[in-house]
Parts: sequence; structure tokens; C-alpha cells
Amino acid sequence: MTQQMIINKISPKLARALSIGTLIVLTACAQDPVPQDQYYRLNSPATSNTAGPKFNGIVEVERLIANGLIDSRPILFTTSAKSAEVQSYHYHFWSEPPSIMLQNAVTAKLRQANPAKSIVTPNLRIEPDFILSGKILRFEQVTGAANKVIISFELSFKNAKFERLIHLDTYTVEQASQNASVAAAVGAFSLGVDKILSAFLKDLSGKL
Repeated sequence: MTQQMIINKISPKLARALSIGTLIVLTACAQDPVPQDQYYRLNSPATSNTAGPKFNGIVEVERLIANGLIDSRPILFTTSAKSAEVQSYHYHFWSEPPSIMLQNAVTAKLRQANPAKSIVTPNLRIEPDFILSGKILRFEQVTGAANKVIISFELSFKNAKFERLIHLDTYTVEQASQNASVAAAVGAFSLGVDKILSAFLKDLSGKL
């Protein structure tokens, strides 16, 4: 049987199926590529205010508590500061879970302020004189016309030797972002976190 005779025996249905399959493959090849994942970390501002209290002893910075979506690596956003709905980006992630990333930011801030003999984290297994702990209440970008981020922490400081609470307060900042991009929001997150930590250290100065 010649090649032409084989071709002639192909049913119209099969021919249509082959044509549709070819079209699907070509269409898939023509689609835009899937966006690449982007990863971000906080940066301590160059103008960071490092003035703070002085502690006679070792300060331990605990990992911040964060529940549910707040401690997930996808960056969160909402369409309004008062909206009850929170969403997460598909391709924009923090380099670490926020609870760890912010523990590192607090540790770095305290070391810049140089308020104590040593600033440590629990993994060093050193008995501290003071313990700084906290909870992340909000950590999200506000999209749309607002172009800002909302950050809210509950921060506490206690004397570990005597189990005495020295300071406990909630700090909230709405920091403007240069534009609606995620990269600009990350810059605003960095500034907002620094403002909160500066305010926290200032408050501690009046209690020691």
C-alpha cells in the first residue's frame, strides 16, 4: 500500500483530532512564560536612629509569634486598611518566614543601639538577664490608591531573673510606599519596622 493510499484511509474525525491537537500545542507554545518567583528581605535604613536605653546584662531576643497567614512567606496584601480580607501574592515571597526575619531585624537594631553587654538569640543557649518578645499582629501591603504598608507589633520586655515585666505595648505604623509595586512596599516595610523599633527603645529608656 502506497503512502498516499494510507493518507486517504485516515478518517475525517482523526484528521480533525490531529489538527486540533497541533493547534493546542502551538497555542501553548505561544503563551507568555510563567513569572519567576521573587524573594525579598528587610533592609535597615541608613538613617536608622540607634539611640536607646542601657541594660546591665544580656538581652535575649525571642522569635516573634505569628499566627496563620502572617508567618507564611508569600507577601500579604489587602485592598483597604480597614478591609477584613487579606490575600497573598503568588510570585512574591519573603526570604524567610516573617517571625524569623523580624527576630533578626530586632536583634540587628538592638546591636546597632549597643544597649547591653550582649544581644543574643535563644539558639545560643545563654542564660539572659532580659528577654524581648513580641507578636506580629499585621504585616501587609495596602494596594490601590493608598500605596502604603501596615505594620503592627505587640512588644514586651521583661527581667528574666525576677520574672518582672518592664514594658508591654502595641506599636502600629502605616508607612507610605513610593508606588504600588511590591519592591516599593518592601522598602516601606523596612522603614516602618525601623520606626517601630526606635519608638520601642525610646519607651524603654524612660522605664529603666
